[in-house]
This record gives sequence, structure tokens and C-alpha cells, in this order.
Amino acid sequence: MTRSPSSWSRVLSLFGTPTHPRRGWDGEQLWSSPTDWDHLDLRLPRKTSLLLVCPKVQHVDWWQAQGSLPLDVAVLCAPLPADRRALPVLEVLCRQASAAIFVGDMDPYSIVQYVETRRMLAGVGARLLHGGVNDAWLDAMERALSQVGRLERLRIPLEKHEVRLLKKLDRAVDLEKLIGARGSAMLHSGYKIEIEGATNPAIYRRSHSRWVFKYLRSRTKEE
Repeated sequence: MTRSPSSWSRVLSLFGTPTHPRRGWDGEQLWSSPTDWDHLDLRLPRKTSLLLVCPKVQHVDWWQAQGSLPLDVAVLCAPLPADRRALPVLEVLCRQASAAIFVGDMDPYSIVQYVETRRMLAGVGARLLHGGVNDAWLDAMERALSQVGRLERLRIPLEKHEVRLLKKLDRAVDLEKLIGARGSAMLHSGYKIEIEGATNPAIYRRSHSRWVFKYLRSRTKEE
């Protein structure tokens, strides 16, 4: 997943360590400090076939309100999924599900969250896949847009600290392999797509949310 341990260590150095965390350039963090309270939003069905790990919760609320969230899909929303205090919960949920998959923004910080959460889970023998936002999502979004019209209107400019983080990520992670050539090119052109813009039911046809879960299930069969 990472090009080398040293290149990934340089990315993590921006955030401190799990035992001595610090906030990044704009307050973003990977791990909570000993005095912080962690909070998790867990939606657990009676039987779990797929576990979604999401740093944000808004799109999950939309899916649930629409009735689009399948009854066999568990969701763990954690602002800091790579935090070691979340590990016992994640480990148990991963073992109960057939597969676990990460869904988050297509931006440098979310990619760091995914890679570090995946590394943390690999240490206990659990596997976490990346489910998007990626090239497949971008194509699906264009097909399903009902009002906005063009994908370009959903892009958000990267802030300066995100551009700096992206440069370090380039040395540590193959972004084209992770999110696709189109997504990588969009990031390098200075833009990102947040998960809210990729799922908002006000701008997509209802078929889009059905596509999301069909796609996520297909990803679990590819790897």
C-alpha cells in the first residue's frame, strides 16, 4: 500500500504519534490526545455481511433517511478511525463482517486516514478495502446528476495545507492505483470531492445510492 516505511513515516510525522499526537497544519489529526473524548456512531444490523468505515456521518444519515442503507450493512462512523482506542471495536466488527470497506472524501487527509487505518487493522489480521470516492464514483456521479449538471461544479479547491500534504503523499502512496488516474489528476490539479458532494440526494437521481452499494459489494470481490 505504501511505497516504503520511511516515506509513510514522513507523512505521519505531520500528525505526531499515537501516544503523542499533534494537530496538522489546519488542526487535522489522526489520533486523539489522552484528554479528548472519542465518539463513534455505530449502526449495527442483526446480521452483517459488509462493514462500512466512514470518517463522516452526513451521507449515512441521507442513505438511512432514503431507505437506501441495506439491512445487512453495518456502519461505523468515526472522525478518527485510525485512533488506537477505536481498534478493539473495529477489530470485532471486521471479524463479524465478510468484508470491511472505507468510504470517505477524495482528498489528501482522508487518504491518510484510510491508509493508516488499514495499516492498524492489518496489525491484528483484519483487512480494510478502499471504496471511494474514486474514479468509479466520479463516472457514476456524472451519470446520476439530476440538477447540478456538471461534475466540475462539485469540486472544491484544495487549501494550501492540503497541497503540501498531497506532495508528501505522492512520495508515499501510488494515488493512481488507489483512487484512479482521473481522481489523482483532479487532486493534482488542485481540487477535491467531498463525500457529501458525492452522495447528496438533492442533486442525484435515486438510482445513485443503489449504485453505491452495488459498487461497494463488487469491490470486496475484486481484492
